[in-house]
Amino acid sequence: MSVLVERDHVGIFGKMNAGKSSIMNLLTQQETSIVAAVPGTTADTKIALQEIHGLGPVKLMDTAGLDEQGDLGAKKRQKTYRDLKECDLVILVINPADKAWAAESDLLEKSRELDKQLLVVYNIFGQDEAVATALEKDLAPLRFYKKIILRANDPRYRPALLDFILQNYVPKQDKTELLPFVQRNEYYVLIIPMDEETPPGRYLRP
Repeated sequence: MSVLVERDHVGIFGKMNAGKSSIMNLLTQQETSIVAAVPGTTADTKIALQEIHGLGPVKLMDTAGLDEQGDLGAKKRQKTYRDLKECDLVILVINPADKAWAAESDLLEKSRELDKQLLVVYNIFGQDEAVATALEKDLAPLRFYKKIILRANDPRYRPALLDFILQNYVPKQDKTELLPFVQRNEYYVLIIPMDEETPPGRYLRP
């Protein structure tokens, strides 16, 4: 029986310049999202449809920074939190060198309220890995989530990131029957409309 496998929605969240777009590009292996040092480069959610080996079809969402200020920042944040509701998996990207964690704390709380699966990526850029391990003293809820330390702009970390996701995320694997009424060993008549513009000698695909 034919089935339609629903895509798992994977959202990438974090503050401006945390490395969200770099994580998106690391997963897609192409420049899906623009990466720049200018805060607020991601103006709206970037979407990529991808097939990930071991996981299946996914919809990747690179969201705007959680900490942008002003009216525009507030509107972007509203859109980001709407995207959060749509996600099956939340990837929270954190730059451990930051010192303020209100945005991350808020996202962790909203994800918990929505019962979302959440994984944490410490993007250490050129820093020592020790800076990431000290972070949980300041942001205690991180202790309850699986996490990985990497450099998002280094393609060599892609296999480790994929393994991390596959080992710690439970896919929804929703399937929708395309023709639920069709039974095995039964006969059906398939009617294909033809018109005068149909190429001679060819049948249209149903």
